[in-house]
Amino acid sequence: ITMLEADAVEALGVAGAIRAGRFYSTQGPEIHLEQVSEMRFRVRCTPVSKIVFLSNLPWTPNRVQKGDGLTEAYFDLDPKGHETFLRAEVTDRNGRCGWSNIIML
Repeated sequence: ITMLEADAVEALGVAGAIRAGRFYSTQGPEIHLEQVSEMRFRVRCTPVSKIVFLSNLPWTPNRVQKGDGLTEAYFDLDPKGHETFLRAEVTDRNGRCGWSNIIML
């Protein structure tokens, strides 16, 4: 399923939302990734059991958070500035995933 934030439920509204990057893909969970400060990001979602932050750096602390009913998590960028993108993936207790769009840094 592709979820989007459109100005109108018509072809131009849908196309505009896609061009502006106001959409995400999901098998069920809702997911919203946002920048809260220069170096910090937050994901908010419906209750999930795992939240993973993905970037071009494979070894970063606090990349994965696990628990029951998680609805929010924070991620701090590498202070050396080596990350070039960030996205989030959430998984609910039934194994259904939701994927944020990529944020280019």
